[in-house]
Amino acid sequence: MVPGRKIAFTGGIVPLGSDVYVMNRDGSDLRRLTDSPGFDGGPAWSPDGSKLAFASKRDGGSGIYLMRPDGTDVSRIIDEVAICCPAWSPDGSRIAFVCYGATSELCTANPDGTGLFHLPGSFTPAARPAWSPDSLRIAFVSQEPGTSVFDIFSIKADGSGRTNLTKGVLGPGSCCPSWLP
Repeated sequence: MVPGRKIAFTGGIVPLGSDVYVMNRDGSDLRRLTDSPGFDGGPAWSPDGSKLAFASKRDGGSGIYLMRPDGTDVSRIIDEVAICCPAWSPDGSRIAFVCYGATSELCTANPDGTGLFHLPGSFTPAARPAWSPDSLRIAFVSQEPGTSVFDIFSIKADGSGRTNLTKGVLGPGSCCPSWLP
């Protein structure tokens, strides 16, 4: 697949009912790739463009799924309670996402679902995590324990080196950090 030729997105009324769509960069050839009750969304292209990862509440729970860009070969790879949009590492070796449970935390896994890793110190992350271009760090929005202030944090992919980058300057609607390639 030629980079920059397709756009994948979530369409519908999130979180009531939404699906994953794809279209050409000029808006032509709009196609719905998923059609299940509830939420399907937050698509993320694999670096080589051969797969889309997405979050879904199908099959009696929520998790992370993979499919081909034409909507075929849909498979559940992560059974964690994962509602947040997944993010591929630029080297294609890992997928990051937010696990929701007794505590919310940032997780990574191999693209086949093996090697699930809960990043220690990533407490209460919100929204889509963002990988650094070298695949070594992940940026995310979270709160310091015991505060209601949201900040942008960075953490190494091994879970060490959590750093508060904004130190209390953001509001509660803050989300979605993005690294300059």
